[in-house]
Amino acid sequence: MEEVDDVDENEFNQEEIEDIIQESIEKVLENQKFDETKVQQWINDICERVMTGLNKLCKAYKYVCNCLIQQKIDAGFHTTATCVWESLSDGLVTVQYPKGRAKEPPLQGIQCICTVFCVKF
Repeated sequence: MEEVDDVDENEFNQEEIEDIIQESIEKVLENQKFDETKVQQWINDICERVMTGLNKLCKAYKYVCNCLIQQKIDAGFHTTATCVWESLSDGLVTVQYPKGRAKEPPLQGIQCICTVFCVKF
């Protein structure tokens, strides 16, 4: 007997969105060293890749993508985001890169935080 999956294909799926964000960041920043002249282009590329991936899901959501990049200098990097929405259908996903505490030398490493707001319409 087959199990019935009660998950609606149009439901908010945090893991699916995290994967899209993580893959987008890695495609752009992997093997890069911090270069302030490239940061704006990296941010644009990451946001474009994220939005392209989200649009391919063909879900009834409006998306907002925000990306922050800074040089990794052993200083704190904090952000917060909030929104008033329908908590049963809307969501917020934040991905940090690199995950955990990567061992890049200071002044060469890159830190990135990408946040996506997903609002069902």
